[in-house]
Amino acid sequence: MSNRMVCSDTTTKKAASFLSTPLSEIVSLSQVPGVGPITLERLGRQSISTVSQLIGQFMLLGSDVEAMVGWLDTTCAVRRREGSVIAEALFAKTERMNIV
Repeated sequence: MSNRMVCSDTTTKKAASFLSTPLSEIVSLSQVPGVGPITLERLGRQSISTVSQLIGQFMLLGSDVEAMVGWLDTTCAVRRREGSVIAEALFAKTERMNIV
């Protein structure tokens, strides 16, 4: 796990759970580190309602953390701090799944 992703004990626990849980068992976007109620709503406005869709968007952006942070910022109005946590979590998850 990237040191950049560790923001608090809660985020650390959420990140560990996200990384260790098989993708098929992640039932809510709120399980992604950095995704809270507001971000969940904003992602929904972009027709992203599953972790697989969010990972798909990340992959469309070339699995580029900075590109994902920028997309979350400009498209979903997600603050860069939360966007970084989300993008780093997606990077770590896809790397662990060998799909980066």
